[in-house]
Amino acid sequence: MVGIKDIMAAINNLLKENFPDVKRQSTDIRQGYKRPCFYVEMDRDMASKLNTQLKEKTVSIRTYYFPTDEYDSRIELLSVQDKLEEIFLEGVWITPSFFMPTFQQDGQDSGLDFIITDGVLQLQFYLYSMQGLPDTDDSEPLENLNTNIKRKEW
Repeated sequence: MVGIKDIMAAINNLLKENFPDVKRQSTDIRQGYKRPCFYVEMDRDMASKLNTQLKEKTVSIRTYYFPTDEYDSRIELLSVQDKLEEIFLEGVWITPSFFMPTFQQDGQDSGLDFIITDGVLQLQFYLYSMQGLPDTDDSEPLENLNTNIKRKEW
């Protein structure tokens, strides 16, 4: 079963592969960081059981990019935004056999939401999956169902 740790590791590995010279901050950014760096956090993790055999999962991911120079970074931010779009637009391979597509909160098929606030590039996207659950039902299967239906005459 793919969990949130697997999802976060896959996202951080993609950042490491595509931005090898940029550090990924793993602790809270309020404790300080060296520029340039990425900080990835999970905003929401929603899971529900669709039936006895399927689990639906939606994860909201927010990625922050702190540029090299906080005051002169417009070109750097645009370049990083283009690369992030290329990396995450379709979705994320969590494992070699488990893919989670991206989508927008308003229900569109895919989407990334970029915003630059106070010189920091933010990317928010949602990942979606349905996973099979182990069958834990140990009751006997229903073989015959007998019914006695009485009809009322009008």
